[in-house]
Amino acid sequence: MKYIDRYIQLYFKDKVFSNLVTMQGHETNVEYTRTEKMILMALAEQKMNMGEISSMFEIPNSTANFMINKFKKKNLVTTEKNPEDRRIIEVSLSEQGREVLNEILMNLDERFTEMISKMIGLLEKKAQPEEVEAFKKCIDIILS
Repeated sequence: MKYIDRYIQLYFKDKVFSNLVTMQGHETNVEYTRTEKMILMALAEQKMNMGEISSMFEIPNSTANFMINKFKKKNLVTTEKNPEDRRIIEVSLSEQGREVLNEILMNLDERFTEMISKMIGLLEKKAQPEEVEAFKKCIDIILS
């Protein structure tokens, strides 16, 4: 459960950041999709098999396989056959995968904080002080 709160925050921050960047007409140059980030986050919690990944993220098995193979090439995950059923492939986050996930989270935190600071700056110019404070409280509630 250690990562569940971070998982929710990651999804929220990534979604908000992506939408704001798109609205401003900027390209998002990201190495990993939101779903890939979510999969890494889930694998930080526990070992999963391909069927569980597909089901949890509502993606086809072929997409899950593609993503896991991409991660394997970058040494972010390890795979092994389940000793009880050799047809099942279990996926675990590698140490390098944990490092990359931490970098993703730190980068996202920085980008999100920067974006929120810009929004507050704009609000301070155009909105009433009590509206700015209400916005800040909403952000605090969402992120706590």
